[in-house]
Amino acid sequence: MKGEKQQDTVQQEPKAPSESGTPGVPVKWILAFLAGLISAFVLMVVRGIFSAASPADALLCACDGFSVSGILFLSVALMMWIAGAGAFDMLGYAVKKGLHHIIPGRFGGDNETFYDYKQKKREKRSSGVIKRTAAVGAADFAIGFILIVVWYSVTGEL
Repeated sequence: MKGEKQQDTVQQEPKAPSESGTPGVPVKWILAFLAGLISAFVLMVVRGIFSAASPADALLCACDGFSVSGILFLSVALMMWIAGAGAFDMLGYAVKKGLHHIIPGRFGGDNETFYDYKQKKREKRSSGVIKRTAAVGAADFAIGFILIVVWYSVTGEL
């Protein structure tokens, strides 16, 4: 082995299924849809699905749970998109500068311009969370819409 270079064998950690390019559902999407189902179930329980007098009332409670959950998730996704577009950057910069004057040395230096602050924020932003939140909201709202159509066909009201 004299004169031969020893090769450093660095073992790479296995990638998660969502990172390796293999087909499958990423864990983050599963967790997002689980959060949507849990919020819809909590809203159904608050609405009184287990004490419903008839199946039509239980169906209406389920419709309310999914619809409200969908609207909440879509609203949060919209707010995240607005914030991600930089609508609140000026407010965040002003608060940071104000806190720096109250507590010097804690919240960044004096020489950071608004442009530098905005560029750092732009680098940190990700749209993956917004897409998942909007998808969960749209799915929940669609389920709620389907349930209200079923409710109208069961009760015959219109």
